[in-house]
Amino acid sequence: SLGLDAIHTAGATDFAVNSASGLAIRVNSLTVDATTKTVTLHLDRDVDRGEAVTVSYTKPAGDNVLQDAAGNDAANLTKQLVTNNSAADHTAPVLGTATVSGHDLVLIYAEASSLGLDAIHTASATDFAVNSASGLAIRVNSLTVDATTKTV
Repeated sequence: SLGLDAIHTAGATDFAVNSASGLAIRVNSLTVDATTKTVTLHLDRDVDRGEAVTVSYTKPAGDNVLQDAAGNDAANLTKQLVTNNSAADHTAPVLGTATVSGHDLVLIYAEASSLGLDAIHTASATDFAVNSASGLAIRVNSLTVDATTKTV
């Protein structure tokens, strides 16, 4: 009934958050609310609605551990599934800039989602038409999507 100890608590690095794709999501900081018995992890990026997320906690050595007000340490967590209440991303990617260097034409998208572009479900090379300034068609041989840098 005493709640959590909000003074002597674990640090952000004692928690690990991962998406189902295996990408780590860095924990920037945390807030402990002793009364409501909650720990809020402040992440370095948004989590999209369809993204599956897990959290792990490893009790550190020393006095700064997650515990209740009576001094009982919280147990370690290993890949605990998290309920995702994030809003859906309904904003389509928009072309920001395009650059060409030799054989590579790079499309840089301004994507609202912090996850970037979908590198798995993507267009094919034949879906793009490239023309020179004089109107000559330039065939697209292949394409690569980099989800993180939001480029095609």
